[in-house]
Amino acid sequence: MRWINLLLVLGTFLVYLSPYIPPHVFFPLVFPGLLFPWLILANALFFVFWLIVRDRYFLFSLGVIVLGFAEVSSIIGRPWGQLNHNDSNELTLVTFNMRRLEPFDNKQQVVSPDVLTEVLGSYNADIICLQEVPSTQKEQDKIRAAFARNLSMGFSSMSASKSLGIISKYPLEDTGYEYFRNNANGILWGTVRTPYGPLAVYSFHLQSNRISGLADQIVHESSTFSLARTIRTLWSMLEGYKNAALIRTDQGQRINQLVKAQTLPFILGGDLNDVPQSNTYHMIRKGMQDAFKASGRGLGITYAGHLPSLRIDYVFAGPSIDVKSNFVGEKTFSDHYPVVAKISMPK
Repeated sequence: MRWINLLLVLGTFLVYLSPYIPPHVFFPLVFPGLLFPWLILANALFFVFWLIVRDRYFLFSLGVIVLGFAEVSSIIGRPWGQLNHNDSNELTLVTFNMRRLEPFDNKQQVVSPDVLTEVLGSYNADIICLQEVPSTQKEQDKIRAAFARNLSMGFSSMSASKSLGIISKYPLEDTGYEYFRNNANGILWGTVRTPYGPLAVYSFHLQSNRISGLADQIVHESSTFSLARTIRTLWSMLEGYKNAALIRTDQGQRINQLVKAQTLPFILGGDLNDVPQSNTYHMIRKGMQDAFKASGRGLGITYAGHLPSLRIDYVFAGPSIDVKSNFVGEKTFSDHYPVVAKISMPK
C-alpha cells in the first residue's frame, strides 16, 4: 500500500509539472492531466485510509493535495454563493459546442434551431459563443433567425463554410476570424457595443483529439469484448491525443498573441479540447483569468461524452473584467455542456 501511495503521489506531481513542459519537448506529459480528477480522489482516499490506521503516511497524500490546491480549483468550484446578481453593469456570456445540431445519443436526427434557442434561453444570455456551427449559409440563416425571433438576439457573426459563431443582444462590430488547419478550428472575434461600453468577444475552437468516436466504439463493442481490439483502440486514442496536443500548443500561442494586442476589455468562450492541466491551457490563459477558477460554482466538468471527468470548455476574461460566477449548465443534445459566466464590465 505504501508503494502504491508513493507511485500515486509521483503521478500527481507529474500532473502539476505537465503544463510547463511543451509536448514537443516531452510528449508523455500530455497524458497525466487526463487522469487528474481520479488521482486527486485516490489521494483523498489514501489520506483517509492512513488516518484510520494511524500511519504518518497520510502526510504524503495531504501534502500533494495541498500543493496542488490551485489545480483542484480548476475542476471543483465553490459550493456556496449566489449565481444571480443584480449589478447594474452585469452581462451574461454562454459558450456552447452545438455539435452541428446533431444529437450525441442519436446521430440520425437533427435538432432544429428553435430547440437550440430553447436550450440556451434559460440562461438569459447577452452574448453567446458557438462552436461546431452548421457550415451552410441556409442553416446559419435559420440559426440567426431563431435567435432573433425567440431570444431577441438580433446581432450575429457567422460565415458560410466556417464553424464558429457569436450571437449578441447588442450591436456586433469589427468582426474577423482566423482559422487554422481547417474551417473548424480557429478563432472568431468582434466588438459588442454593450450599454456599459465596448467589449471584445472571442469564440474559439482548438484542434480536436478525434478520440470521442473511439471511446464510443469501445462502449458500443462492450458486449463483444476483445482485449486485443480494445488495446488497439486505446493505443489509437493515445496516439491521436498526443498528435492533437502538439497542434493545440501552437494554436494556443497564436490565440494568446491575437488577444494580447487587444486594448478593450475582453472575454473568450470556447472549446479548448484540452484539460486545465495541459500546456495548451497554460499557453492560452497567459495574462487572462480562467472564469471558473476565479468564481466557479460546483463541478467544472464540461464534456458529456463517454470520456468522463473532462473539463475542456472555458470562459477566459481579461484582467479588467470582474467575474461574478461561472458554472456548467444542464446536459443537452450535444456531447458538451453549456458554460455560463456572469461578469461585470469595468466602471
